[in-house]
Amino acid sequence: TVLNNESFSHLANSLESNNTIEYLILSDCNLSDTAGRSLAKVLSLNRRLRHLNLSGNRFKKDSMTNLTAALESNPSLRFLDLSRNALDDDCLKIVTQFIGSSSRLQHFNLGFNRFSSAAIIEVIAIILSSAFLRTLDLSGSTLNREVIAVIAKTLVSNT
Repeated sequence: TVLNNESFSHLANSLESNNTIEYLILSDCNLSDTAGRSLAKVLSLNRRLRHLNLSGNRFKKDSMTNLTAALESNPSLRFLDLSRNALDDDCLKIVTQFIGSSSRLQHFNLGFNRFSSAAIIEVIAIILSSAFLRTLDLSGSTLNREVIAVIAKTLVSNT
């Protein structure tokens, strides 16, 4: 379902008064950075959210900065899907900082974004060093031999 800014504003107002929701799926809603800022405000109020699927939207650096700042204070979040957002290397660095501070995230989907091999190499050790992370999905990423070698080395040292 595509949500325009007005429709999302109504949804955000409803979510703002419900801070007990545990699963929020807003995939393929075509949400923009404007909606991302509003969503971040709502998410900062919810400490029970366990599952957040934001795949298939149009989030960029501004949204990632706001969303990750809001999610850092959530001790319950276990699943985060940011796939298919056309996120770039700057966004990857922002979400990696979030992973470094969020020790409870177990499943993280970053598939089908626009990360360079160099950016993936730069952040893979941070992401994979999380004690709780069980699933990291980089589907559709450019994984050359160097990236594969870094992932393998990091996984071996993380056992």
